[in-house]
This record gives sequence, C-alpha cells and structure tokens, in this order.
Amino acid sequence: MAVLFRLTKNNNKYNAAYGKWYAQSVMTETIDTDQLATIMQRNCTVKKSDILAVITELIETMQDQLQNQQAQGERRFYRWRRVVVKCLTN
Repeated sequence: MAVLFRLTKNNNKYNAAYGKWYAQSVMTETIDTDQLATIMQRNCTVKKSDILAVITELIETMQDQLQNQQAQGERRFYRWRRVVVKCLTN
C-alpha cells in the first residue's frame, strides 16, 4: 500500500506557520483488524487467533491509557485516540 500526500497551505492567521505549505497524508483505503491479522499470519509463524488477541488487547490498553491521560489533562496520545476509535468502529 503506497502512502500518498497532498500539499496543504496553512490558512490559520493565528498560527506561527501561517502561509506555509506542508504535506498531508491522504487515506486511500482502510483495513480492519481481521484483514490485518490475515496478512500478518501469512508473513510470520504466529496464528491469526493470537494476532487478533494481541490487537484486541492493544486497542483496549490504548483506550484505557488515553482516558487516563485525558483525565490528567495531557494530550500526548491524541493521534492514537483517533486510531483507537476507528479500530473500535470497524
């Protein structure tokens, strides 16, 4: 799967990077955890059921950590939050 980018100009006048251009990734396709586990099983000796168990636990752990961080007022895991929400909705 190729990673595609588009050029985007920062139009926020209150931002220090106002008027600058930057690359923004473009999502071209999505993959759910079942498809991901199938691909990973083909590439290693671990079975699909084990991979799904690890991915499921990872999602739950990340969700817990995000909730803990949010309660403390920190936003270090903000990007991961979007990933977790997307995984949970698939």
